[in-house]
Amino acid sequence: MPGALYAIITVLAWGTWLAPSQNVPFKNQQIKTFYVAAANLALATLVFALQGFGGLTWDVFWLPFIGGLVWSVSGFLAFTATSRLGMARVFGIWAPVNVLVSLLWGIVLFDEFLTAGPRTWLLLALALAAILTGLD
Repeated sequence: MPGALYAIITVLAWGTWLAPSQNVPFKNQQIKTFYVAAANLALATLVFALQGFGGLTWDVFWLPFIGGLVWSVSGFLAFTATSRLGMARVFGIWAPVNVLVSLLWGIVLFDEFLTAGPRTWLLLALALAAILTGLD
């Protein structure tokens, strides 16, 4: 249950700051991305301090660090796309793409669907077809 709760909190947090942030005037999207990344770093440092520093090793650190770099680039691209295309168009593109990428990562990195039965594969195929149809 904690995993689902964390996912819900993440979605709510993402959804409550992104749209209003488009109304905050910044000189350019790089500055906006910097402030968002700095706020995330501050929050991550707070969580890290509360969890303790004892378990931090390079083996534990490198993958989340790479994830943070990917997140920063994607945040910059999201801000840039939103400023050029508008929130409704951009969200209509990135929401389905997020689902597709999440499925791909689940299959490639976490071996999801390896033991799935034919019914699950059929539902997955139907879901992917619906997502791709929505992108058209």
